Amino acid sequence: MKGIALCEDRTYEGLNKILSKEGIKLNRIYSPEEIAHFEDELVIIQYPLGTLTRGQIFFNLEKLWEKRAPITVIIKDPDVKIRQRDLRENVLIFDKDTPIETISNEILHKLISPDLLLNKGLEAYVAKNYTKAYEYWMTLAKTKQARNTKVFEYLEIAKEEFKEAGLNLSELNAVLESRVDPFEKGIKLFSEGNLKGALSYLRKVKKDNPNFLRAVAIMEKIKDELNIEEAEEVLEEIEREMDVEFSHVYEKIDAEKEEPLSPQQAFILSLIDGRTSLKEIFHIMPITEEEFKGAVMQLIEKGYIKRRE
Repeated sequence: MKGIALCEDRTYEGLNKILSKEGIKLNRIYSPEEIAHFEDELVIIQYPLGTLTRGQIFFNLEKLWEKRAPITVIIKDPDVKIRQRDLRENVLIFDKDTPIETISNEILHKLISPDLLLNKGLEAYVAKNYTKAYEYWMTLAKTKQARNTKVFEYLEIAKEEFKEAGLNLSELNAVLESRVDPFEKGIKLFSEGNLKGALSYLRKVKKDNPNFLRAVAIMEKIKDELNIEEAEEVLEEIEREMDVEFSHVYEKIDAEKEEPLSPQQAFILSLIDGRTSLKEIFHIMPITEEEFKGAVMQLIEKGYIKRRE
C-alpha cells in the first residue's frame, strides 16, 4: 500500500517511520500538481507550507476527489479553518501540534479498516486489476480482524487468476497454509489413505498442541504401515526435541540394542516399567535433576525407552 506526503520534514519522517512498519510506503512529494494524478490510497497534506497557497493545494485535491476518494489527511495550524465542503468521509483533519503517534494510529485505523480493504479488493478484482486486489486482500489477511471477514475465501477463489496474472503467491500460500490445523488435516488425509500426505501435516503439530501425542501415535502407525525412513526420522527428531517432563511415564522398547549405557542410565532403565512416573524414579536417584534429565534423554535417543501414550 502506498501514500504521498506534502509536508514538513519532521512530520514526514515521523509518519513514515511508523507507517512503514505496517507495510505502507510513504513517498515525499514537493508539488501540489502531483496530488491530482495520485492513484493509491493515502494522501497527507500539511498547510500552511512554505510558499504554497491553500488554493494550489485544494485545487489539486478536488481534482483527485472527483475521480477517487483515497484517505486524505490534512494537518493544519490550529487557527486555520476548514471549509464545510472539505469535511468528507475520507478526510482526517489534525492540528499541527497533534502527536505523530496519534495521527498515525488514526490513519492506520482508517486505512486498514476490514470493510475498506475488502471492498477495495473487490472493486479491483471486478476490474481485473489483480495486482491491486491481491495487495488489498493480503493487507487485510495479515491483520487480526481478518478472521471475521470473507477475505480468506476471496483469496482462495481468486488464487488461480492471481497465478495467471504472474503474481508471486508465496506469501498467499503461507497465509492460507497457516490457517490449516495440521492435526485435523493430517487426520483427514490419514483416513483417506494418503499416508505420506498425512505425515507431512502431522509432523507440523507442535509439542504444546493438545493433540501432539495423538499425532505421534498416528505417525507410528504410518511408520508401521509404510516402513518409510521419513516417518522414522520425524519420530526420532520429535523424541530428541521433547522436554523430559517428570509427570510422564515411560516404557521400554522391545528390541535388541547395542548402544552402551552408563551405570546411571542402566539403573534408570531397570526402574522403567510403564507404570512409574519419572518423578517417582528421580526421588530415589542420588543425582541432580539436570543429570537425571540428561540420562533419560540419552535413553530416548539410544532407543531404549519411549513415552507411554
